[in-house]
Amino acid sequence: MRIGTNHGSLSARILSYYGDTPRGMVESAFEFANICRDVDYHNFLFSMKASNPLVMVQAYRLLAEEMYSNGWDYPLHLGVTEVSAYVLTEAGLRHFLSGAFSSGL
Repeated sequence: MRIGTNHGSLSARILSYYGDTPRGMVESAFEFANICRDVDYHNFLFSMKASNPLVMVQAYRLLAEEMYSNGWDYPLHLGVTEVSAYVLTEAGLRHFLSGAFSSGL
């Protein structure tokens, strides 16, 4: 199962507490992950989508840090919206992958 968070579709509750931020994206995803984990379901992955490649990279990095600090090891799916597909594949993806591998995340 994919637990996906779309930067442009955060709930009003998440927006009021975290704003329109990568942190809000991660917190939204963690809410659903915790529901799954509460019933001992672990067959899921995370997907963060944003039209701004920098927001998406920040969200994935924060997600990876939070998963690491919680001892979680779930796969990540690179969710790319149509608007950012070209920019991300050309520059953002290279930046994301080089940073992820060089930092050990």
